[in-house]
Order: sequence, then structure tokens, then C-alpha cells
Amino acid sequence: MSSSDLSLLSGCMSLAAVGLGVDELEGDETIQLKVGNRLYRVSKSRLSLRSPFFRGLFQLLKVGEGDRTPISLEVKEPEWLAYLWFIHADPLAWDIFSTSPASTEKCARLLGLALAARLFLAVEVAQWAVDEALEMLTQPGQAFYVDAELSRLLLSVASCYRGSADCTITTICQDVVCDALHPNRPGELSEDPIRVVEVARSNKFVLSHVYFYILLKGQNYDWMGDVRIGPVDRVRLLCGAYSLSLQNAWATSTFPEFTFSRPASSSAAQPEEAGAPLVQAASTWHPKVHWKIMAARGELWKHFDEQLWDLGL
Repeated sequence: MSSSDLSLLSGCMSLAAVGLGVDELEGDETIQLKVGNRLYRVSKSRLSLRSPFFRGLFQLLKVGEGDRTPISLEVKEPEWLAYLWFIHADPLAWDIFSTSPASTEKCARLLGLALAARLFLAVEVAQWAVDEALEMLTQPGQAFYVDAELSRLLLSVASCYRGSADCTITTICQDVVCDALHPNRPGELSEDPIRVVEVARSNKFVLSHVYFYILLKGQNYDWMGDVRIGPVDRVRLLCGAYSLSLQNAWATSTFPEFTFSRPASSSAAQPEEAGAPLVQAASTWHPKVHWKIMAARGELWKHFDEQLWDLGL
């Protein structure tokens, strides 16, 4: 468990979450829950307050059943700890958190809470947490960075909202990660885009941007010898390097070069294009996109898709 997770665990009243807790001492009925390899004893009333999932679960359980055999929850531990913190935070702890400056850790806690809340059918909590996090992540002059863990949470939220009535959330979450990959953005993703390959693997739109920015870093960035790059990534990167070179997306001495004109302004807003995820007009925030792919972000995956090449693999 990371130091941030340990801090979060202590912040959510760990006595109430693990072993004999405050709720139990006050006579509140508790239940044992298993998340990963850890056991938690949590107040039933706190779990039920905003969660139809837990209310329904407790109605189905026989008396004492949750004490004899711990109930396993399929939720990642960081998200679970964020949810525990939320249901146990007292007014002072909540005031300290809500008035604290925007940060990577604050956004991660809110997005973790959102993911757990959606799992437990606490829809209003999830929506509130997502709105709060995205407001911080798209504010002008953002003073903190998006790291690999925050990227994982953002793409998990994007997946949850894909196909829903509010698809804008999916678009913004993806764009925040893509924005952090841009060479002009500070932080670990622009310095080392390979960090986010694994968490982006199930999102082809973002993964194609990751691959693009890996190639864009040039020969001084040894992705071919990096153990974090798997065989399928190597094939896709080679496909992308060749395919993009045909459009002269960057100069290369080994592939043929064709004319590729640069837009008049590299800071122009992303043009609307069929098939590309778009931020609704109501949004005033736009990701920073490299000019070489600005006009075809929705088509970028085609350059890296090994299935389009008859490679005999």
C-alpha cells in the first residue's frame, strides 16, 4: 500500500474501518467486508446512507451473516479507501478537505470516490465527485500535474460514462490525459509517456495519443529497449512510425516523405470531425493538442492498428 493510501486510510477513521471501531463501540451494527487482502469492519448505517446497493444487500443478509463470513467487494483499494473516507469524514475533516488547494491527490480522492460510488449505486455522490474533480483539472493556470495514477482514475471514469447520456464526461477525462502528454506540459507524462501505456490500453483513443507522443520524443527516447513496452506495443509503434511518415508527420531518413502543411495557428481550437470525441460547445476548456495531429485525432488509432496491416502475426 502506498503512503498516500495509508494517509487516506488514517483519514477515514481507521478504527471504524479495521477491527473494533468507533461505530461498534457506540452500538451501531457493523459488517465485515473484504477488499483485496484486507478485512474491514464498517458501520451498516454509514454504508446505507446514500447507497441503494448496500441497503439492498443488508436486506438480503440473514442476521449475523456478515460477521461469520466477510463479504467480498470487487473494488480497487484506492477507490474503496476514498469511499470509506467520505462516509466517515466529520464536519471538520470535510471542511479541511474542501477548502484545501487543488492538487493531484485531491482529484485522485474525488475520482476514486466517484468510481466506488457508481459501483455502489450512489449516483448523486458519483456525479458530484466527478464534477468537483473535473472543475479543478480544467481550471485556468492549473498548478498541479496529472500523474499515472490520476490518469488511471480518469480513464476508469471515462469508461464508466461512455455511452451514457452525458458523454461529455468521457471526452473531458480522455482529453485531460492527452493534454498531460503534450511535450509543452510539465509533469511525468510528458517527460515519460510510456508510464501511461498500461493504464490506457483499453482506451484506443488515448492509447493512440500515447503512442504518438512516444514516437515524437525522437531517438533519445529509447522505447525499443524499454521493458515496459510489450511486443504488441512494439508492433503498433513500428506500424505508426511508418504510416505517419507517409504523411510526413515528422522528418525521417528511413521512410518516404510527403507534403504535410502546418495549420496557420498551432493554438487553434480542435476542429470538429466525424468520429472524433468532442467537448461540447458549452465547455470553455480545450486540451493542448500537438499541431501534427490536431486535425485528425479521431483517426489517429488507424496509424497504429496492427490489424489493418497484413503482418501474418
